[in-house]
Amino acid sequence: MELRKEKVLLEAVLTYLVRDAKVSLSLKPKREEGERKIGEGSRNGLGGGRELGESLIDAAIREVFEESGVRLCTHHLTKKAIANFHNTKSDGSVFTCRVHVYLATGWFGEPQSVPGHMIDPQWYSFKELPVDEMMPADRFWVPPLLLHPGLLVVDAHYEQGQQRLKRGTIIDIKQVDTLPI
Repeated sequence: MELRKEKVLLEAVLTYLVRDAKVSLSLKPKREEGERKIGEGSRNGLGGGRELGESLIDAAIREVFEESGVRLCTHHLTKKAIANFHNTKSDGSVFTCRVHVYLATGWFGEPQSVPGHMIDPQWYSFKELPVDEMMPADRFWVPPLLLHPGLLVVDAHYEQGQQRLKRGTIIDIKQVDTLPI
């Protein structure tokens, strides 16, 4: 049996496009046989890893464009949360991916499907999110992110592959006055 090397993403950005108490969530398509991407088959915001030398804001702007065709400016983005996802690898070790979460309240263009990245963008009321289609931890922390004006720090623990939350753990959601760097 051949073991695939696991991609370890330690820092990422995630942006939610919001307007009129609605959020755009796109579907991460499933990959070819044997290839697995975190979040595939789930509805989510737009984001990914930061490139070498890239600021968090620049990464958010780039990722939103690559995954939806939407263009953002820095003044469109508000940092609202940091989510720490503690992920179990196949060897049992754990790594943490820190995700910097932004809300975008203005942009140029409308979200489009981008095959290979994100597809089928849909608008959902903040109060009627498709939680059964979202990542397991997102079901718990994204509603407070959208419904409450404060800043959040989130900690969630996943089993290998990020398809299930680790048994016996809770998702810790804290409202804070300032976000850690």
